[in-house]
Amino acid sequence: MPLDPLVNGLLIKHLDTSSNDLKIAKGIPIKWIDAFQKVTRKRKAKKVLYRYRGGSIPGVYKRPQANCHKEFATSFDLYHRK
Repeated sequence: MPLDPLVNGLLIKHLDTSSNDLKIAKGIPIKWIDAFQKVTRKRKAKKVLYRYRGGSIPGVYKRPQANCHKEFATSFDLYHRK
């Protein structure tokens, strides 16, 4: 089953070519999260882990260094789930 053309294009654009074996893509804008989740929820899809990325917002949200809540994220990364 082919991927959604939008998701496929974003994966190619944000593909992570570093040595990290688990990271699939990085820096995908958060506005595309629904499209990715729609594709990865399908039964035959590979299991992935979403990591939300973003900075602190002065006076509103002081994020811990290790994570970011989805509602304050500006982008996300995709990892293979073991």
